[in-house]
Amino acid sequence: MFDIRPVTQTGAVDFAKLASVTPLLNLRPAKAKTISAPLSIKHERIDESNVMLVKAETAKVEPVSTVSVSANLAVVDFQQELQEELAREQDYDLVLASVGGKLHLPLRGVTRRRTDIPLTLEKVKLAKANDIANQLYLRPQSVVSSRSVATPVSFSRPVPVRMATARFAYAPAAREVESLLAQTNRGAPPVEAVPAVAPNAVTTPKVFSKRKFWTGVVVALLVVGGLGWQLHPEKIQQQVMANGNQGVGNLEEAKAAIQRFDFAGASNNFALAYDDFSQAAGNLNLLGNSLTGFLADLPGLGKLKSANNLLKIGQNISQAGAEISAALDSFYKTNFTAFLGFTGNHRPQPITNLVATFNQALISAQAKILDSEKLLADVDVSALPSDKQEKLIQLKNQLPLLKQFVGDAVDYSGFLLQALGESGPKKYLLLFQNNSELRPTGGFPGSYALIGFDRGILRELKVDDIYNIDGQSSKNIIPPRELQHITPTWGMRDVAWWADFPTSAKKVMQFYTEINSGASVDGVITLTPDIVAQMLTVTGPIELPEYKLTITADNFIDQIQSEVEYGDNRVQPKQVLMDLAPKLVAKLGQQDKDKWFQIFQMILHSIEQKKVLAYFKDPNLEAVVIKNNLGGEVKTTDSDYLQVVHTNVKGSKTDAVIDNTYSLEVALGEGNSWDHTLQITRTHNGDQYKYGFYNRPNYDFVRVLVPAGTVLTSIEGNNKLAYAPLIDYSIGEFSRDKELVKYESESKLLDNGVRVFSENGKTVFGFWLQLAPGKSQTITLHYQIPTRLTKTDQFVLMWQKQSGMRDVKVNFTLTPPSGRQLLYQYPDLQPEGDKIAGQAVLEHDVVFGVKWQ
Repeated sequence: MFDIRPVTQTGAVDFAKLASVTPLLNLRPAKAKTISAPLSIKHERIDESNVMLVKAETAKVEPVSTVSVSANLAVVDFQQELQEELAREQDYDLVLASVGGKLHLPLRGVTRRRTDIPLTLEKVKLAKANDIANQLYLRPQSVVSSRSVATPVSFSRPVPVRMATARFAYAPAAREVESLLAQTNRGAPPVEAVPAVAPNAVTTPKVFSKRKFWTGVVVALLVVGGLGWQLHPEKIQQQVMANGNQGVGNLEEAKAAIQRFDFAGASNNFALAYDDFSQAAGNLNLLGNSLTGFLADLPGLGKLKSANNLLKIGQNISQAGAEISAALDSFYKTNFTAFLGFTGNHRPQPITNLVATFNQALISAQAKILDSEKLLADVDVSALPSDKQEKLIQLKNQLPLLKQFVGDAVDYSGFLLQALGESGPKKYLLLFQNNSELRPTGGFPGSYALIGFDRGILRELKVDDIYNIDGQSSKNIIPPRELQHITPTWGMRDVAWWADFPTSAKKVMQFYTEINSGASVDGVITLTPDIVAQMLTVTGPIELPEYKLTITADNFIDQIQSEVEYGDNRVQPKQVLMDLAPKLVAKLGQQDKDKWFQIFQMILHSIEQKKVLAYFKDPNLEAVVIKNNLGGEVKTTDSDYLQVVHTNVKGSKTDAVIDNTYSLEVALGEGNSWDHTLQITRTHNGDQYKYGFYNRPNYDFVRVLVPAGTVLTSIEGNNKLAYAPLIDYSIGEFSRDKELVKYESESKLLDNGVRVFSENGKTVFGFWLQLAPGKSQTITLHYQIPTRLTKTDQFVLMWQKQSGMRDVKVNFTLTPPSGRQLLYQYPDLQPEGDKIAGQAVLEHDVVFGVKWQ
């Protein structure tokens, strides 16, 4: 109501003067004047000499002016007129002296306070011109020229009260006023209220009291605020609650729309929710933003502050959801054929455009969620009604998860921008690892592809038989000891020898660069055939008439392998894959938006199951890969660890028909060390298959990775095989790989046929397992882990899955120390007498844990 606080001659707040003012407003000029703007206001000018303050009971309503809209008037003319009006010189000393105020700085020409002009957006039938006038919610301003005498101001027009159903927005003219006044009001001098002095009055110095001062300020603010708040307090509360509930309802509808992949509808629901929360905030802030914020910080007014914070949180989440949904809708409606190569006469479009838009939406949403987290921390649960407190507790629990999800999405989208060559060309090797023939990182890479991206456009896609590139090598490198009886030299097909994928990937890149005379790649990506089979469930069959084949999800692995093994093309047996690849890409590009999200879900599920691995030379990209379990690295832990790694050496494609079961029993033994009994059972089901490559013996070099310093006490069931190299490496020009030499030089062969060595900070037990079709075999190992890993109150085991393994059954049993009370166990472990046991399918890395006291 007041720009300057009214006080008495003693300096106290003048409550009588406050009570005498009625919320009436009269801004009519003396003559009718049309403002040159889309919204023009015609009114009469008031003679300033007759303006005075009056009490509420004597207020008279003047005839109201009419409002007309001139949509064709130039905004430029309006701005010019406004500047001229604002440039008028005013004597602020006289204005402030009339209410007992003064300025600290000797500035002249102070302009009017900024005026907000709300405009109703809804079509409302106004019966009277007075209803139109009352939509102009203007604050009274006292305008006094330098030559005039300060006189009381009279308000003769009622100030309107906003209803809950009315939705306001700034009119075009109001936005122009806001912009211009924001510039002219910069640097406005501070104002301090001082006691008014009566003529010829004698004053005496008084001691300043901070307590009285702040008491007066608080009481004045409460009184002034009460004029607006007490108009209709019950209605305001009802309006806030109604808008808030409607906002929550729209958020629920947005959630349902996302689950239907209706991102456009979700974006619209989020926008409606934001509108509802904004309306609720507007009703709550009828006191004015600055006053509400001040009162909310005062003791005893926590409900107001909590309400404000919750409404702001609703606005933030609604805006964040709308932005992300709009970006997702762009993805959802995109035909990815345009990004996979030339289509017709149109050049491919950079996919980084879509990713960049999505990334910016995520960054904006992330900022709003972080702000919401701060606001939520300052919300008092007890300030809410009892039936709403549980919802608030759920919000506090879920907001950190939303924060992490959006933060991860920001990392993913930024990762994609870099990986797709936004800043320059990128090339990657894509290895098709056949997990029917297991190797340490997933399978034998019989084929590979070279993929090139530049500024988000797929520039190169070449599929080839890996034996073709190995045939171009000019070096003869001695292979690992376990491969020397099947190949005389080490090629790119066999260099992924380490269970740690980053180590193997670096070796693959090294061989590719050496073979291609220095041509380098930026990373290595692997995938298993299972992913292609899953994609065929979405794309449907692919015809290969030149081979008289129809490739489906059910027969993909069998038919392709059969063509490679027994097809007519013995010069290029992998040619069938080269012919299939472009047709699969074309099929993928033709899928509609619903099918693409199925494909994305399949890829994400495959990543979780370690059917896809990636390594990037860029350390920033590699950090994202490691963080999201896509790196395939041997994990570093300060607890127990286990990984079983199978390596098929001349065992054909028999791993596809072998069942695997691992059983581990752990108990505390002598010397306070955990004793382990590990059983590895393999069952070969390939004695009666149609295809011969499933009916052959399986030769498996098994590696068991355990914590460094672990001691093997015994082993049963393994095969003691002695293989001789195909040639004598002392004759001829053969070279050794220095990393491989170091790796093998630290190994020790035990009498039981086990080779003990180290790999990536783990102790490794390596041994042979030969399995005939139709047979089953179990290997049992007994070992003790170091006492440094023994905890007095818990046991934790990280069990890593080998990439490419299918449906491994795992049994885990732990015997905790006697006389202890169990506190918890995970995942899904159950007490069985004095033991804790559980079963699982090892689809991904698993952590087993038991805690007691």
